[in-house]
Amino acid sequence: MARNVTVSWVLPTTRESTKPLDAAQIASVELSISADAGANWTVYGTFTPDVLSTVVPELEIGEWSFSGVVIDVAGKRSKPKVAVAVVPDDSAPSALGELTVTL
Repeated sequence: MARNVTVSWVLPTTRESTKPLDAAQIASVELSISADAGANWTVYGTFTPDVLSTVVPELEIGEWSFSGVVIDVAGKRSKPKVAVAVVPDDSAPSALGELTVTL
């Protein structure tokens, strides 16, 4: 059964060098999605810094990987931050393979 998945993030306040990063220096967050444990990624969307979450609708049963990258106003990209969501199979069991009645 497909599920909606909410993905949320917190913007960084420092650069990799540990120097402060002003929020005005962040251009966007790029969110990518993978259905094969990160072997192949598809960009799901690019979000402005004022957006801190999104809903990915109707994900099918299975494991989904999400990758978020921060892009600054100069076009420099952060290392990706990856998280995983597992959409469970909560459907009912299949019917009995066989049912026999004997008199």
